[in-house]
Amino acid sequence: MSRFLVDPTDNIFNYYLLPIVGVNKASFEKYFIRTLVNKIGTLVYVKVNSSIIVKSIYFKGLQDIENQYYCVYTVPNELVPDVKLIIKGEYSKISEKVKTIIKDNSGLVKGKFVKSIETIYVSKAILALDRHPALIMDIKNELGLTTEQLNEYLIIPKRELVDKPRSFDFIEFYLE
Repeated sequence: MSRFLVDPTDNIFNYYLLPIVGVNKASFEKYFIRTLVNKIGTLVYVKVNSSIIVKSIYFKGLQDIENQYYCVYTVPNELVPDVKLIIKGEYSKISEKVKTIIKDNSGLVKGKFVKSIETIYVSKAILALDRHPALIMDIKNELGLTTEQLNEYLIIPKRELVDKPRSFDFIEFYLE
């Protein structure tokens, strides 16, 4: 499971892919279940618990797959290479354009100052896009690593700060 995702039905696609197709998790309100993608990165499926339709310019239609409703969105052609990086778990390699789309439209906290404790909160999913040092230190502390161990963990090979998608994060898992 990813280091910052709590709910087992949650996945990085909920935050990184939905903004690419012009929606976010909150767009679906209480009807949202999870986000899936096809393995080639051209279609995003949002599983919903009702026949709700949340349109964007990329909305392709509502699809019923084995009595489950999915809002289906087409990934813009120019962004498919970035989606393929997300699918491979290579989040820090995403283009700056797509990182900005994610940061601006995912609904994740980009920087919220809490005066009572004089702390700025930022979503770990946002920090992971740029391999932010604060998240690296958080991982170091969470795993109880020495600096040398941390360097081995992150650099050899260069490791992303969020786990890769799992097999059941892809629509094909449910079609087989």
